[in-house]
Order: sequence, then structure tokens, then C-alpha cells
Amino acid sequence: VSLLWILAVDSAARARYREQMPGFDPAWPVFLERNDTPLEPLMGLFLPDGVDGLRRRAASDTYARVWASIGEQAGRFRDSRPEEGVREHLARMTNGRYEHDLGPAVSEDVQISHVAMELCALAGLVDNDVALARIALRHVLAAAHCGHWDDSFMMTRPGALWDHRAFTAMSVVQSFVRAVDWAGSLLTPSGRDLVARALSEKALPKVDYSLRKYAYMRENNQAIFFAATGILAVCALGRLLERGGDGLEWYLDVLRESVRNYYLEDGGTYEGGAYHDESTSQAITAFEVASRFLGLPLDELLPPELLRAGHYYRVMGSTAVPGCVINTSDGGRCGKRMRGGAVPALARITGDEALMNMTAQLCEPDAAGSIPGAERVLVEGPESLPSPALLAPAFERLPQTGMLCSCRSTTGGLVRLQVVGAKDNAGHGHEDKGSLVLEAFGEELLIDRGTCFYGDARSNLLKKAWRHNLLTPDDANGNPAAQANPLPVTVCPQGCGDERTLQVEIDATAGWPALLANWTRSITSDEPCLFNLRDVAERLAEGTVSLHFQSRFPWVAHGQSWESRGRSAGVRITPAWPVSRLEACEDLFDSSYVPVYRLSLHSLPGLRFDLETTIEVFKR
Repeated sequence: VSLLWILAVDSAARARYREQMPGFDPAWPVFLERNDTPLEPLMGLFLPDGVDGLRRRAASDTYARVWASIGEQAGRFRDSRPEEGVREHLARMTNGRYEHDLGPAVSEDVQISHVAMELCALAGLVDNDVALARIALRHVLAAAHCGHWDDSFMMTRPGALWDHRAFTAMSVVQSFVRAVDWAGSLLTPSGRDLVARALSEKALPKVDYSLRKYAYMRENNQAIFFAATGILAVCALGRLLERGGDGLEWYLDVLRESVRNYYLEDGGTYEGGAYHDESTSQAITAFEVASRFLGLPLDELLPPELLRAGHYYRVMGSTAVPGCVINTSDGGRCGKRMRGGAVPALARITGDEALMNMTAQLCEPDAAGSIPGAERVLVEGPESLPSPALLAPAFERLPQTGMLCSCRSTTGGLVRLQVVGAKDNAGHGHEDKGSLVLEAFGEELLIDRGTCFYGDARSNLLKKAWRHNLLTPDDANGNPAAQANPLPVTVCPQGCGDERTLQVEIDATAGWPALLANWTRSITSDEPCLFNLRDVAERLAEGTVSLHFQSRFPWVAHGQSWESRGRSAGVRITPAWPVSRLEACEDLFDSSYVPVYRLSLHSLPGLRFDLETTIEVFKR
């Protein structure tokens, strides 16, 4: 059972709520111009090389598929009726569903969509399609007519103390301001006043309250999100109102402070790829918008930490799922490509070869045939790109973030190993210190599950140590014990490697202070397809330990080994130690609710263990 809300509901109010009928004219005659004048950006805040550069990229072979994807996605909103979605509380799209405070479930075509704002405005601007631009503005005006940009009445009823921070306002502003910029030339003076008032009254006060009340935000990504939101809103207001830009420097100071605190010296962060990508995307966009608003060169505003963030993508890039990074922590989203504009923006700003190649990957359709985040790729990307390819480092570490990557070529393709650690007291973490992730020949073999929707109570179960590729001590009942999370100390893999060999060691003893006196893991590999895994552990009291492996495919006994066979590759686990019992079973799922198969090998009882296990990759 997952308890999401505890509600006190007035049944009469619920009935009145459901009977509300929208009274808004889709033509919005007071707020929208009736003419079909050519579209031009209203505020000039978002396009690195102006509308001409944007249209040039959209017409190029490099971005042909990206532009086609944007047009297709935007076209789906041509029949949308956002006026019917006007409510007291603006619904927020979360994990493919709309959140409501009261009313019944309704279809997407009568919802106010942040996606429609951005996609239709961008497609309209590129193609000078006034009809699409008007659809974007209909969603903008409908949002402006909602009473509160908040989750529900739990945040706005008299005397309410429930506070879910400014997440709804943040998610609205990101698309709202872009749509007003790209399609806002169709707004009347009254329409421009209306959107300025909505930003002033429904967004900024909530953002300010969150940033001023919660000091913890300055240490993680939340202050980055909210400060970036404030910058976008204030810069937009600066174009719409005489003194609308006042207060910009405070938001810039908060963003600089938060970026300094959040990013580590190696360019990484501690929460996993999805959080890193979205934080980097929002921060870079905010500094770029501010530089255009203030008329200053970007390098005068952009902190060096954001330029170093590109190193994270080089070390974490997947060889099995193009455009993705290796799953770790709560930022692990299996099969979810980088949706933000961070990679294309950093490729454009720095010209880094690996980032240029990853941007080219983001221009290609994914396994489902879509291009996630196509609008950010087109807007932020460089003028030209190489053919898509992954330039993974043969050996590289993120010493502060606690990650190590080895990627070696074979005649059959790349074999990539990731060894996982973390900085001290890392939030949004999993019980995964000392774990490993293995890819070979374009396929994931030993996986990290990432995490699913937080509202699903089982998301906490995906964090457990035995659902990672780890050794765990067993408790008195012989069941795998949980690893301390977060750890009070930094755990970082050490080692060396090149295109041929690899040697790694990691000490994660701190994960089990009540059960283990020592646990060190070493990996030696003299050829890319063969790994010798050695786990040396000492218990404080006699008992057993167990070794766990996670795969997308069932485990099958093969002599003294266990194999998991994928579509193009397989992995073989061979313990050189006596196994007292084992489990080879389907065990929950990954972040996308795809089944995962776990192999657990339990030792004989003892105090000291020196377990050698061979991991062999083979081509099918």
C-alpha cells in the first residue's frame, strides 16, 4: 500500500468542482491578435544564433529527423482543447499521468499541456505556422487562467501548511516562457499583461518562498531548478514590464552558489544521470538567458563547474543504449535518453568531440522510433555534427563522484564495465557501493535497475543491496542484509587500465558496520571478455555471505556455471568457491517496469571469505 495523500474532502465541494463548465472562447479575442503576421521571437531569450540559425538547422540534413519528430509531436495537439482544462489548480504532468486535486480523470486532449506549449510554439516559429503558434498560446492562456500553479488545495486552503515546494510552478514556467517568447508576437498588449501577471503572481512568489525557507536546497539540485526558474521568469518580465527585470542578480547568486555546492570537482554529481542532466540543462539555459538579457558574454556568467560537467557524460555514456548514461542511484532511468539540452548545449559551447558524438546520437530515433527531447536538441545543438558514435574512454575515473569506467574494443564490439561508488552522505542514493555494471556488444548484461516512479512504494525495494551486483553479508536468518545508505564516507574505486587490461579495487567495508570488519572487491582482466572478481570479506560474527547478479534475461545452470543469454551477447558466472544454496529467479523489475532476473549465490558459514568468481562475456 502506498499512501500518497491524506485528504479532508468536502463532498459538496467535490460535486461543484465536477460540474464546473469552462467559459473560455478558444479564439481568446481579448488576448490573441486576429492577424496572421509572420512569427518572430517576442523576447529573444532562448535561441543561441537567432531564429535564422534555428530555421537553418531545422532545414539541414543533420537535424532532419529531429525536426520531423518535433513536427509530428506538435501536430498531435492540433485538436487539443486546453480551455476545458482550466481549473483552480493547474494540473502537473508527472510520469505520464496528470495530477489533480479533486476532479475525475480526463483525457489529455482537454488538458493544459506544458509539452504543447513548447512544441507547438517551436514548430510554429520554425515553419511560420500561425495555427500551431496559436495552439501553444491557447495552452499558455489557459494556464494563466488557472487560479494556482500548485499541486492541490492542500497548499492553498486557508491555514494550509502542506508544502510540496515550487515544483508545479517550476515545471510550468520552463515551457510557459519559451512559448511566450516563440509565439508571443501573436499576443495583444492585454495578452502580454496577462502572462506577465501570471508569472509575477503565480510563479515567482512560490519560487521565492521555497528558496528562502529551505536552506538544504542550496546543497542539491532543487535550488538549481528553482533559481533557474526565477531567472527565466524575471528575464521574461524584463521584456514585458518596465521594471520586470529587477531582482535578477539575486537569482543569479543563488544559482551560482547552488552550482558550486552541487557539482563535484570531477564534473559529476551524486544523484545519477537523470538528475545530473536536468540540473545541467536548466543551469546552462538560465545563464544563457541571463547573458542575452543583460547583453553580456556567456563566459562572464557561466561557472566553470558547468563546463566540467561534460566530463560526466564521457565517463558515464552507455555503449548499449545510445544517448543514455549508465544507471545509478535515483537518477537511473533505464532506456531513458538525455532529454535536457545539456549535452547539445555543452557540445556547442565547448566543441568537445565526445559530446558532439553523443548529440549526434540524440538526433537518431530510439528503440521506440521517437526522439525524446527533440525540441531541446534542435534549439541548443551545434550547427553541424559528426556521424553518431560513442567515444567511451578506455579507462577513466570520476574520483569525487566515485565512478570508474573501462571500455575496451574486441572484434565483436565494445565491452564496458562500470564500478560504482559514491561521495560521502550522497542523497538519492541506493545500496550500491561496490556494485558493477557490464555491457558488451551493444547489450546490457549485468544491470543497475535504477528506480521507478517514487509514488510506487516498491521504488524503495529497488534500492536494496541484493538487487545490485554486490556481495552482501547475510543476517542471522541467512537473508541478505541491507547496506547503510547513505554512507558517511566516500567510497571510490581505484585502479588502472588501458585498451587491453584492467585492474580495479574498491573498499566498501563502511556499508555494513554492524556485520563486517572488512570487505574489499578487486577486478582483474587481462582480456576484455574475461573478468576475475575477488571478494575478500571478514564478518564480525560467524555467518554467511552472498553474491548477487542482476540481468534482463533468465539465469540458467551450465555445468558449474550460470549463464544469462541476451539477444546478441551473454554472460557466464563461475564461482571458484563452494555454493551452499542459490536463487535464480525473476525479481521485481527495473525503472521501466521491465522484469529483472536475479542470481544469488550463498556461501558456507564462516568468519573470513576469499571468494573468486569468473565473469565471462560471450557473443551469441
